[in-house]
Amino acid sequence: LPEPPPSSASPREGTGQGLEDGASGADGTERRRRPAERNSPAMGRQVEGPRPPWGWLAATILSSCFLLTQTQAQEIILVRTEPSQPLKGGNITLTPEGKANFITCTWYRGEQAEANRIFIFISTPPEQQNGPKFSGRETAGPGCSLHIRNLTMNDSGNYTVGKIVSGGSEAGRIHIEVLEKVSNVIITSQPNKAIENQLVVLDCSSAGSSVSYFWSKGDQTLESGGRITLGYKNLTISPVTRYDKGNYTCLGRNSFSNFSAIYPLDVFYGPDEPVISPSMQDYVEGSPLTLFCHAESDPPAQYTWSSNKTENPETRPQLSISSLSFDHAGNYICNASNPETGVFNSTTLEIRVWEKLFPPRLWPEEFFVKEHMNITLNCTTSEHSSITVSWFKDGKTVPTKAIPSKLNRTLTIPDISKDDEGLYTCEARNPGNSAMSNAIKVAVDSASPPGTPVLSAGQIVGIVIGCLLGVALIVVVLYFALKSTGVGRMESHSSNGNIPSAPGRNQGVTDTKPSAGEEDIQYTTLAFNSNSPPQAGPGATSPLESGIIYSEIKKK
Repeated sequence: LPEPPPSSASPREGTGQGLEDGASGADGTERRRRPAERNSPAMGRQVEGPRPPWGWLAATILSSCFLLTQTQAQEIILVRTEPSQPLKGGNITLTPEGKANFITCTWYRGEQAEANRIFIFISTPPEQQNGPKFSGRETAGPGCSLHIRNLTMNDSGNYTVGKIVSGGSEAGRIHIEVLEKVSNVIITSQPNKAIENQLVVLDCSSAGSSVSYFWSKGDQTLESGGRITLGYKNLTISPVTRYDKGNYTCLGRNSFSNFSAIYPLDVFYGPDEPVISPSMQDYVEGSPLTLFCHAESDPPAQYTWSSNKTENPETRPQLSISSLSFDHAGNYICNASNPETGVFNSTTLEIRVWEKLFPPRLWPEEFFVKEHMNITLNCTTSEHSSITVSWFKDGKTVPTKAIPSKLNRTLTIPDISKDDEGLYTCEARNPGNSAMSNAIKVAVDSASPPGTPVLSAGQIVGIVIGCLLGVALIVVVLYFALKSTGVGRMESHSSNGNIPSAPGRNQGVTDTKPSAGEEDIQYTTLAFNSNSPPQAGPGATSPLESGIIYSEIKKK
């Protein structure tokens, strides 16, 4: 090749310095700066930028010679890669096989064309001549290898190498794919808010190459079927329900890495039909009332109350009334709404207010009756038609033979027997409350003949006392009667006041009349002789053989 014309103003080689573009030399002619040269640690000097005329001519001729050989027979060679799976941000080395000695080799990004040339490498002296596709990261290595550092995804594609060797040329081609680890997995939802009975789509995206996606909910792997449809990157649930709420995992995976993300799916639903508790509807006047309303909903429902077509400003789920009156009776409505779902629901509970009952009075208080008689018991309580009366014997329902009447306020037991004995009570009840009466005892005398009048306890006591007094009177009368008829005699005397004083003897009756000034006294002497019966006879004057004398003296 011809040498360039000598010039005293040409820059020194190897200094990396030259004239600025447009600068003038010593002869006054304009010169261009010679590009800086640097040594390649692998293959020698690497030149960037425009070359001097002789170098440019040499590269052009060599390239032209290689291209001309393309029309001739070429030996196809293999190209090895290291590593076999290049990663983004990593390095790769492409090494062509074939003859170890070569004159030049050229690497292309794509097809063999000057516009695709990365560099031409000259073996002697070692020099790398960069081309249009040189990015600054490519370096020639031993055996005409191509080393690319800090790989990007754009480095994926076809690479071609051409070698001029002694006696011919060699060519090789290889396709590389720069792989990227899976990272930055993101799950999005359409719509942003999942609402029950509507469609929801979860979409998974990530950085990485050749990524496959897998879905799971909790520990359960999801597959297409029923309401679930799996696409390449998305999960569709149609329709979605409240039970689909939970954590969904998207796993992005390729042949050498994986990465996952979790999406908490919240499904808005409701409100369902509200439930009012307690469900009790019957209350006693004066008692307090507290109602609670609850409806299944997400987010929690908003509540309002109304009663008898009157709106209640209370917006809590609880409604309270301290003391019920009959005016509070009516329908109570709980309204529940969810602003997220736009659903409104309500329920109604009827509240009834009843009279407060007091213990009924059962009379008469007790019965002692003869068997086979009929008796009637009376239960006194409120006459309101809502009140029912029930009868009990010893805590159990009365026998079927008992006949109620007058709205069950009276109970008649016909032909009573010993089986009907016991404690009887009556109970007054309405739907709101109940009250039990006092208990009465019914006793039956099985010896009584039919038709015997019913006697009360007071009458029985009076009869007993009267009988005792009568017995006592009979005893006294008998006593005196026996005394007078069996063991003594009685004498009557009339005297003027002088009573014979013969000791131990009874004086008979005398006809002596009192003198003037003397009192007229009659007396009677009753003597008892325990040894002999009395000897009755007119005019008897013999003294009585007795130890006891009773006298009665009357003054005229």
